[in-house]
Amino acid sequence: MRRKAGILVASVFLSGALELSGGDGCMPEKEGGAPGEGNGEEAAKAEEAPKDTAAAKLTRLLEQLDLAAFLETSATLNLDRPSGDTNDYRAFDVKARSFQIDMLKLQLEKVPDESLPVGFRADLLFGEVAQFVGASGLGDADDSFDLEQAHITWRAPVGNGLDISFGKFVTMHGGEVIESWSHFNYSRGLLFTYAIPFTHTGIRTHYAFSPEFAAGLHLVNGWDNVDDNNKSKTVGTTAALTPFARTEGLLRSLSIGTNFMYGPEQDDENSHARTLLDLVVTWQPIDRLELLANYDYAEEEEVPVVVDLADGPGGPLDRSRDAQWYGFAFGGRYWICREKLALAARGEYFKDSQGVRTIGASEFDSSLGPSPSPPRGQVLRGVTITLDYRPWEFLILRPEFRIDWGSRKSFDGGREAHQTTVAFSAVFLLK
Repeated sequence: MRRKAGILVASVFLSGALELSGGDGCMPEKEGGAPGEGNGEEAAKAEEAPKDTAAAKLTRLLEQLDLAAFLETSATLNLDRPSGDTNDYRAFDVKARSFQIDMLKLQLEKVPDESLPVGFRADLLFGEVAQFVGASGLGDADDSFDLEQAHITWRAPVGNGLDISFGKFVTMHGGEVIESWSHFNYSRGLLFTYAIPFTHTGIRTHYAFSPEFAAGLHLVNGWDNVDDNNKSKTVGTTAALTPFARTEGLLRSLSIGTNFMYGPEQDDENSHARTLLDLVVTWQPIDRLELLANYDYAEEEEVPVVVDLADGPGGPLDRSRDAQWYGFAFGGRYWICREKLALAARGEYFKDSQGVRTIGASEFDSSLGPSPSPPRGQVLRGVTITLDYRPWEFLILRPEFRIDWGSRKSFDGGREAHQTTVAFSAVFLLK
């Protein structure tokens, strides 16, 4: 229900401000004598002409605002009963035997258009998910609230319109997003969790050259940080190709997206760069079937793998190495009953060659003992099956089965080589 509820206070304030702008003495008076003198016909026409009042201006602005709200709750059960009651290698569904409020999301947006080429987007998150996606420098790490997005966009009068956004925005990378209802499955995959960032803060551009091709550039602080953790910036590009957009054939919906990012991401380190390449392909060959493929490749220079707590990071006994991680995922959703009932599946593979993404650095205290070996790399795989039921357009119910396994005993503190979970998610949408 994209209505203007909740903006009454702003309406009163803006209405008063707009009225003042036309009658506070700031506008020059017309020449021609005292009030009442002059051409009578012009005065009559002015009375008959429709007035562009402050209320009318405000009404038009409010009509362009989109307000939406989303609520997701869930329950997850780990069938392996881990000793720590935690699901390993998950993005948000980390509790092994628990109900939870995943998120309450409030979204307000004004899209730039011909009448007003400036817009904005603000997304507020409350709940469990907010604790994991919060960017450093914006609140505490364990906050159950996050300003997921907050950016202003200007559509510059260049060709078809060049969008320039400034602020905080979700990443351009990946085949999945923070909001589960916007993709096939309830749980987020391994690539979403470990291969890519969640958000960026900076500036980005987007330009549609044609119905078949769009591209953009961005300059940001880095991965998941509002306050930059070093003195360098991260640069990137994005491109989307829909080669058959203006045809009527089977391939009309085929879309290919590529994203690239380069820059140093380590604290107080300005030269050890991280590189990320992301490829996403989507296709809907028939009305009832949606397909997705995602590939991510990343590498980073001189990542700490052994840290001596006695000397702190950067001490003489610390060790680092170049790191690499990559993976791919395939997913699909088939609508058994159109817009009511669907079955979705996802298969994925993720290799963390040096263990820097899924395990992290080995820590030790040289005053207490010898240096440990660096962490070993590992491979993680997963298969997810999700039933998607929508009894009404505002409600999504999704039971899900998922199994993950690794190249070694990586689950439950090294006790298990696999992990099996069942979950149930309910999403209420008001838009």
